[in-house]
Amino acid sequence: MSTQARNNSTELVMSMSKTMGFGNTFIVGDLNAKISNKELKPFKDLSYYPREGSVKTTFNGFRTNKKTICDYIISLNSEETDYMFEQITDGYGVPYLTDHYPMMVVI
Repeated sequence: MSTQARNNSTELVMSMSKTMGFGNTFIVGDLNAKISNKELKPFKDLSYYPREGSVKTTFNGFRTNKKTICDYIISLNSEETDYMFEQITDGYGVPYLTDHYPMMVVI
């Protein structure tokens, strides 16, 4: 069900972005899949962070040995724009803020 849900959600977002003209819109969150998965393929052609090789992991599972990227910031802009992206790995006094490393975009 998860694969089908991701596929349908991706198609819905892409369809809405074309018909509604979202402008400066970002999809941000845990997509529970790598950007290379077939159901997320339409997003791979857009501007997104993290790109392959830019970070080791976005999911830590409260452990140091996790190496999974499943969280993304995807730009639905029609024009390629250089945004500043950052992954927050500082625990601010605790080992982990959450089981996923927060990410942000600066416009």
